[in-house]
Amino acid sequence: AMVGDRMKKERGKTSNDLHKEIDRVQQLVDVRKEFVLKYKQEIKTPIGIINGFREIVELEKEEKKRNKYIEIIQNEPKQINKHVLAMLDLSKLESQNMTLDMEEVDLLDIVDETLESMACLFENRHVQLITDLDSSIVEADPFKIGMVITNFIGNALHHSESGEKVIIHLDEHCFSVENTGAYIPEEDIEKIWLSFHKVDKARNEGGTGLGLAICKAILELHHFEYGVQNTKQGV
Repeated sequence: AMVGDRMKKERGKTSNDLHKEIDRVQQLVDVRKEFVLKYKQEIKTPIGIINGFREIVELEKEEKKRNKYIEIIQNEPKQINKHVLAMLDLSKLESQNMTLDMEEVDLLDIVDETLESMACLFENRHVQLITDLDSSIVEADPFKIGMVITNFIGNALHHSESGEKVIIHLDEHCFSVENTGAYIPEEDIEKIWLSFHKVDKARNEGGTGLGLAICKAILELHHFEYGVQNTKQGV
């Protein structure tokens, strides 16, 4: 009977796993459809800008204005590049080919490095950065965990208005990023991990809408726990 019971449990588990896998694949199919549609629309904008300004540059006599137009033209391929990279990450997720190069890392080094490279973004947006950071040694893929940390901090900054704060905490058990300001409606809070779920348009200009879905995949590959919650002062 014991063996019979175990087989029943095992079989139940396998069928449950299969359902989970079907759900995952279905979600990714939906994501791909939505991403390709969105990609087509978004790619038109930078290409339109490049073409438009290219014509103006040829006619513009004034050097200052011409340099400004050239700067705009040079910036647009970065936008295209951002979408291409998101597309590649999505493909890796779909084929489950995202592999981890694990090593012992101190998350403090990654957080410090990320904050250093983002300092000017905080200054430009007049958002105050508050940190409370301790060493935290983990087994992880430093590049991919770096992507998650950059994404979480970028996300918080993106949802902060001038004068608001982003509070970053790291200790041996937990890394967290909190931004003051608008809450996420409770019914939407878990949906933020799904690609393209935008709580509202204003909360998500400029991103590809894939960021947190990719973070979720990376964190799950690491078997790290993750979550989101509204706090007294923000999210």
